[in-house]
Order: sequence, then structure tokens, then C-alpha cells
Amino acid sequence: MSTLTYAILAELARGPATGYDIAAAMRSPVGRYWTAQHSQIYPELARLAERGWAGVAESDGPGPRPTKTYTITPDGLAALRAWARTPEPPPPPNSPTTVKLSCAWLLDDDELAGLLDGLRAEAAAGVARFEGLLAGLDSEPPRDDPTFAAALTVPIGLGYERHRLEWAEWALAEVARRRR
Repeated sequence: MSTLTYAILAELARGPATGYDIAAAMRSPVGRYWTAQHSQIYPELARLAERGWAGVAESDGPGPRPTKTYTITPDGLAALRAWARTPEPPPPPNSPTTVKLSCAWLLDDDELAGLLDGLRAEAAAGVARFEGLLAGLDSEPPRDDPTFAAALTVPIGLGYERHRLEWAEWALAEVARRRR
């Protein structure tokens, strides 16, 4: 199974959802570290239903097709629990940004500063997003509530974005210090 399988099951474990609902949740991941497009979500929802890990109910939709609402089944919840218990191997160190930065010596000062400034802006936006999410969380969510998971994961995202921001600022200062 792919991580997408379990990301969708995790959304369904929070409550019934349509494919559109899941796509919206993954477009703006709240302390969750997975995104997916409609074109990935709908086929996976069909596979989950075929596998018996999700139930589906149809109702009249706003357009010509019915609206399908999915729910996690007991088998789906058991599969999600089993997956969540399994330690994850470290991810491969694939980073297009790092590969680009390994070519920094080929860029002129302005090009490199532009690349780094873009990374700094992305990280600053990430810090602001995660700080907003953290501010919106209950400080003591119940242990059996899905918001407890957000209380655990949002600080990871905030720390990661703060680290990226600090690094980008350091790198910009290094480029300025070593201008050719």
C-alpha cells in the first residue's frame, strides 16, 4: 500500500468525507505532511472500497453525477492502526533544492541570492502557517480526539520551517559575505 492509502484512511478515520472533502484537506495540510491531487484521490478511494477498507454511500449531487461519501470500515481502521504502529524507515535524501544548491558555484551572486531569497520566503510563509495552526489548536486536546494528532504534528512542521528560515538567512548572509 502507498502512503496515500493511509493518508486517505487517516482522513476517513476523522469522519465521513467525499473525495472533494479529502482533496480539500490535502490541499491545505493541517500539520499533516501529505498532499494529493483529485486525480490521485478518487482512484485510491475506489481501491479502498474494493478492498473493503472504506464504505461508500451515494446521494444526489449538485451536478449530473451522484455524490459519494466514504467512511472507514472496521477493516480499514485495523489496517490504519497496523500501519501507524509500524516504524517508518528514513526517507531517501532526495531534495531538488539541495541538488540546485550543489550547483551554486555556477550561478552569479544575484541568481543565487534570488534562489535563496525564494527559499527564505517559502520558509517564512511556512512558519506563519504553522504558527497560525498552533494558535488555533486546543492546548490540551483529549487523547482520543483527532486534534491530539495535530497537537503532536504541528510543532514538527513549525520547527522544520523555522530551521529552513534560519538556514536561508544564514546562506544569504554567506553569499553576501563572499560576493565575487
